[in-house]
Amino acid sequence: MKVVLVVAVLRDRLWAYPWLIGFLVVFIGYQIYDMIVHFTWGMLGITVFDVFIVALTLREYRLHRARHHARHTERSGSAPTDGP
Repeated sequence: MKVVLVVAVLRDRLWAYPWLIGFLVVFIGYQIYDMIVHFTWGMLGITVFDVFIVALTLREYRLHRARHHARHTERSGSAPTDGP
């Protein structure tokens, strides 16, 4: 599952970002449970790394979504409005 989502993200599929973030958050939850049952420094390191990856993926998703929105508004010819 993770490999499929990573490949989709690398191919700039916007739908894959939330799925990858959600999958990683669930996986991080499992890692935390595993550390509660049996703590290891290695698992802590992997968990911290995964949290970092989620933060980077979330940042990248926001950037891609903003670019996608800008392209869509550009194509439709309508300028964004700031209000009345």
